[in-house]
Amino acid sequence: MTGNGNGRASFSRQIPSPQTFRPGANVSNLVRILLAIFLPPIAVLVTEGIGLQFLLNILLTILGIVSGMVHALWIIMRRP
Repeated sequence: MTGNGNGRASFSRQIPSPQTFRPGANVSNLVRILLAIFLPPIAVLVTEGIGLQFLLNILLTILGIVSGMVHALWIIMRRP
């Protein structure tokens, strides 16, 4: 939102640029989703690296495998 000098606010909308085609993108997402189902911490490790999300996923997986799966899927799906 920017001012245009006449007391009114104008809203400028940015047009998103088209995404480039990456042939392996869907395959890597499929592999990460399968990892999230069977080995949730490994899926988070591949996606985010070693950090807070990885340690949180290990804790969630120990507390319950379903919570670890949901967290891993959330981490994978939130990436652009």
